[in-house]
Amino acid sequence: MPEKITPESLIISVEDIQVQSFIGVLPEEKEKINFFCISVYVSISQFDVLYSGLLSDTIDYSKIYNFIITEMSIPCNLIEEKIKNISEWLFEEFNNISSIKLKISKLNPLYMEKCNSASIEVFISKEKS
Repeated sequence: MPEKITPESLIISVEDIQVQSFIGVLPEEKEKINFFCISVYVSISQFDVLYSGLLSDTIDYSKIYNFIITEMSIPCNLIEEKIKNISEWLFEEFNNISSIKLKISKLNPLYMEKCNSASIEVFISKEKS
């Protein structure tokens, strides 16, 4: 029987989620819908799923997708607020996440005609207790 593999980490990603939202500080951004693209990568350090085949041993990426859709539908001033809310929810919802990489891009930002997107990206590791 072959030895069990033990990777350093297992990364689950949900990439290029397209949403519309009212996020911005300018009056025009609050009145006109903005388009966003969100990608999230979560790293887990428990690898039971490689052998169990159980959803409970991994991250249900459909939950991540659904939360992001819901969270992005709530208007706010800054993308950074969404980064914080999504990151906090991920760590609270899934106790086996060791780190998160999250990128939110505002597509075709207002008053930036020659710019495809403006983005905020964060990498957060879970605090060790």
